[in-house]
Amino acid sequence: MKILLAGDWHGNVQHMRNVFARACRVEADIIVQLGDFGFGWDRKQFKGGNGLVECAFVRQCEKMVEETGIPVYWLPGNHENYDMLDYSIEGEATMNVVPWPLQEDGTYECRPGVYYIPRGTVMHWGEKTFLVCGGACSVDKKMRQPFISWWPQEQINDDDIAKCAEAGQVDILLTHDFPIECTIVDHHLDPFWGEEAMANTLRGRTDVSKILAACGAKNVFHGHLHISYVEKIIVNGQEVGVMGLDRDTTPLYDSTHLLNV
Repeated sequence: MKILLAGDWHGNVQHMRNVFARACRVEADIIVQLGDFGFGWDRKQFKGGNGLVECAFVRQCEKMVEETGIPVYWLPGNHENYDMLDYSIEGEATMNVVPWPLQEDGTYECRPGVYYIPRGTVMHWGEKTFLVCGGACSVDKKMRQPFISWWPQEQINDDDIAKCAEAGQVDILLTHDFPIECTIVDHHLDPFWGEEAMANTLRGRTDVSKILAACGAKNVFHGHLHISYVEKIIVNGQEVGVMGLDRDTTPLYDSTHLLNV
């Protein structure tokens, strides 16, 4: 099975289409997007949709799924509209949002062929097991508006860690944030972002490392940093391969990776 992994999309329609084009070229079976998908930033009521509020970017993804026959799965980053995400999972009459159908594999179908993967979900693709846990800290939180351009639900919490620990042994961990053991960037942020951002960033990366230690994955793939890199780290005495993927607006060889499982 061929999986095309993709870094941050940020609701960039043209980049998303480029990723689907590459998925066709490499004959990928599915696309898995590693957070900062861009969910809920552009909300619309579509004609013929009974006036229901939906994410316009999801609709654009659905069109590419229809054209290519390749489904896309995405996990949450730190730049999603988490309120709308919660409404879409639970339903919200006052917002005119109907809940997404829950699938047998634990994902939610946003639109035909477009699937959201909640934190702590175990996926079975090919001959490998994957643990998925999106979320991260927004270092630029102080420049954003709560519940308009920033949501407190963005960061991994203790319940997420506990749910991930229940997964047991897996082969691959898919996250948005990255383990604290990685040295690709300094563990501490530029002081410009402030002490709260530093503390939350360290906490988030430490939480990813806790999840990694609990699940025993030998490989981690993530987005968030807007850097393309490969690094080997040691967790619980075991060597773990970590790959970070770049963002939209960067070349596909930096922002995607073909995984054969």
